[in-house]
Amino acid sequence: MLRHARLRRTAAAGLAAAAATVALSTAAAATPLHAQSAAVSAGCTGASCNGKDPHDMGCDADATVVDTVWDGNVRLDLRWSQACRANWTRISNLVTSWPYDFRVENKRGDVQRENFGWFGPSSGWTNMVNGEGILARACDNSVCTGWH
Repeated sequence: MLRHARLRRTAAAGLAAAAATVALSTAAAATPLHAQSAAVSAGCTGASCNGKDPHDMGCDADATVVDTVWDGNVRLDLRWSQACRANWTRISNLVTSWPYDFRVENKRGDVQRENFGWFGPSSGWTNMVNGEGILARACDNSVCTGWH
């Protein structure tokens, strides 16, 4: 009789441990992968991001659009990465046969420019500027977003 009681307690303890393992595994699986890896994948932070590609550095993983401005049909987005603490400009909907210049700049004087030549791509982005405690904006030759 004593042996059966011990087996029941051991089995119950084993079931409780298995249930706890499943609960922990389920909680980890419920956390989105982008939330788990955004900070880990950042290849630079703040000033060390100046002049670097946001995609190559993993900064686009948590990027948000801070402000948008239109120049005709062209959309300019000021982008921000919390993990990298950096800004860049992304353009889209570019339909032109003329060269097109755009940039991102911060109040500290850091500027990153991009130029699409004749019949260039319809979308793209600049390299990054430091955004750690510094206002930045996105511009082309005609318009700019606000400072953010």
